[in-house]
Amino acid sequence: MTRPSTVRAGPFHVVVRSYSDVMGSAARTLRRLRAAKDSGALTELCRRRSIELAVLFGSSVARAPVREPRDVDLALSFRRSGAGDLLTAIEDLAELVGGDDLDVMDLASAGPVALHRVFTTGELLYQAHPHLFAERQIFAINHYIETAPLRRSVLESLTR
Repeated sequence: MTRPSTVRAGPFHVVVRSYSDVMGSAARTLRRLRAAKDSGALTELCRRRSIELAVLFGSSVARAPVREPRDVDLALSFRRSGAGDLLTAIEDLAELVGGDDLDVMDLASAGPVALHRVFTTGELLYQAHPHLFAERQIFAINHYIETAPLRRSVLESLTR
């Protein structure tokens, strides 16, 4: 059993790295995560840790990858604010898939661009109830469109 050697929390995501780089590549981590979904182990973990949504996104699920992904990006949403312990959930996920190459984002902290990317290009792994992913997807797209003028204004002010 490999436990993470470092867990770094940023404002938007947490990166988990294991003791050993020998444990496997991002492709192996991705295969293990999908196998955990297929076997029901991921569903069990999500229920135990109050995770209501788990979505793969980023380079590991890109339609036309430019290069081999270096990590596996996973977005999580918890049932109630503060109900799920993000770090404990990440440790459990790292143990489930071998610990390497996980980059976990808490959807509660994500901005409109990150939400848009997760919900328009992501691969659903788990949803606590039917239609949850679709509901969040609609919200993410609308929020992205509504905040576009503000993002454009900020970018224009940076170029002046």
